[in-house]
Amino acid sequence: MRQVHIGGRPLLEFRDKELLPTLQLFAGVAVDAVEGYTDTMGELDLAVGEVLLEPNRTNQYLYLIISGQLQVHLQAVDATPLVTLEPGECVGELSIIDNRVTSAYVVAAVPTRLLVIDQETLWRLINNAPGVARNLLHVLAKRLRSDDHLIVGAIEAKRMWEQHAMVDALTGLHNRRWLQNTLDRLMERARRDGEALSLLMADLDHFKGFNDRFGHLAGDRLLTATAHALQASLRPNDTAARFGGEEFVIVLPTTALEEALEIAERLRTAVGGVTVDDDDGTALPPVTVSVGVAEMHGDMDSAFLLNAADAALYRAKAQGRNRVAT
Repeated sequence: MRQVHIGGRPLLEFRDKELLPTLQLFAGVAVDAVEGYTDTMGELDLAVGEVLLEPNRTNQYLYLIISGQLQVHLQAVDATPLVTLEPGECVGELSIIDNRVTSAYVVAAVPTRLLVIDQETLWRLINNAPGVARNLLHVLAKRLRSDDHLIVGAIEAKRMWEQHAMVDALTGLHNRRWLQNTLDRLMERARRDGEALSLLMADLDHFKGFNDRFGHLAGDRLLTATAHALQASLRPNDTAARFGGEEFVIVLPTTALEEALEIAERLRTAVGGVTVDDDDGTALPPVTVSVGVAEMHGDMDSAFLLNAADAALYRAKAQGRNRVAT
């Protein structure tokens, strides 16, 4: 074997031919069927943390793990590994087959010994040893399935992140971000379909005093119980969101002002019946809620409608609280 260096490291002579059947590429392939090709193969030793491949570099070798582990990292060698490759598995085949630069970092996770096959030898094996060609197809199929699994996982994670970003962690209702992203679309749909849409803004009365007197944990329990009471009192197409603090916004599609006032009164009564316990199990006094009601008109946008509902809420507070106002 001619003296070859890879990344400054010498390629050692491959001596133990009996190892071949333990490697994916040669599974089920008789050793004597590839005897004429092993003279051009070599071994490479990597210490922990040594980089074998890195992005945007050409690669002319297929590496099969004799012992140890390789980890694949997409963005940086100290990032969380995308996958860990175990003995018998290989890396580098894609850049040889498509003749493109590598796309990831491949790093030794532990002291690792590799069997190294150069590009020319690999193509000769593929052309002349059907078992090797078949095994390489299996390797590629497994790689594609793994990539598909990672892609699906990434999509699901993105979906979950988007869902969590739109949900209030305490109450489980939609949050203000959801409202800002969605309300204009709901209003535009109502205009397009010639339907009414109303908005309720509800605020727990004297919530700060409740918090100061009984503590923030009791306040959190009250907010959660209020959210559940609101949710239980809504129709299937209505949506409640926590606007911030002790304020809630309820979107009522296909609902004109008169009906919205009836729904607001029902919600006021439902929330007024909510009680929670103190840390020692003692029932705490209930709180009331004030509700402002506004109906969409003309080409008003979501900010205008929210301001209208907020102004109505202010009037309900000014009129003595525990009431509904427009």
